[in-house]
Amino acid sequence: MVDNIVFIIGSDIFKYSNLDDINFQGFVKKISPVLEVAEQTGAEVWYAHRDIKRLSNEMEGFDEYFTQSQGNFWGTLLSNFRPHHEDGYCFKIHYSDQNTSMEYYPLVSFPTVPVHKTHKILLSFDLKESEVSLLRARSSTDFHHLYLNVFNEPDKIWRFVNTILPRRKYNFSSKHGDIHTKANPPKPGEKVSQLKCSKEDAEKLLKDAIFDRRYSGQKGQWCYNFDPVHDTFIVFPCEGNIPSNQFHAFHIERDEWKREVPFSVISFFNKSI
Repeated sequence: MVDNIVFIIGSDIFKYSNLDDINFQGFVKKISPVLEVAEQTGAEVWYAHRDIKRLSNEMEGFDEYFTQSQGNFWGTLLSNFRPHHEDGYCFKIHYSDQNTSMEYYPLVSFPTVPVHKTHKILLSFDLKESEVSLLRARSSTDFHHLYLNVFNEPDKIWRFVNTILPRRKYNFSSKHGDIHTKANPPKPGEKVSQLKCSKEDAEKLLKDAIFDRRYSGQKGQWCYNFDPVHDTFIVFPCEGNIPSNQFHAFHIERDEWKREVPFSVISFFNKSI
């Protein structure tokens, strides 16, 4: 589902000032939710090893094994991501006929990725553009065009991801019913969760639902959203690997959140258990 997406951690994330005692807690508060979304999607996440080497050279007593407290934060965080050791450099083209020029773009160090990775997402706090077109060069004869979508906010990343994933289709389930139909358990006396909204509302909530591919089994395939009308989560179980990409739905009660919803999803919607 996310095979065509790749995330890159921008070089500005590794600035020395981010790890300064004055800025560190604020930096962690900003960067952690952003990287969490990248992990939730199950897509590849890359960073440049040279950014770590540069940072280690700037900090007294800091090395690539992350011996300081701030370094330990990075060490734990980056253990889930992939370092690349490529020396390619990125440039922005300023086109002006015969006066066309190139500007070195220090925020991006991009690895060579397979052609099918059509959507490349750059995570950066310094870059103000939402989209950027660059020329990536490894030598005088090895260069190619690179188009990046740039994000630094978790909700915007999810909105983008949901626009490029295959369209999800809501499928009515008699087991869970809807606002017009009472849930009908397969077995007499079996407890089942009721879908409290209409088909139309379920379709809207499914469109913007999120997931966490780190979970094995059903939680890794299901989608989730928070329904503000009913003040609780709505769960969208996937109905299998079929071309129609179908999901049915049901709401859960607050006392079921911990059992039924991944903690990362609960945190994304700023809810507490």
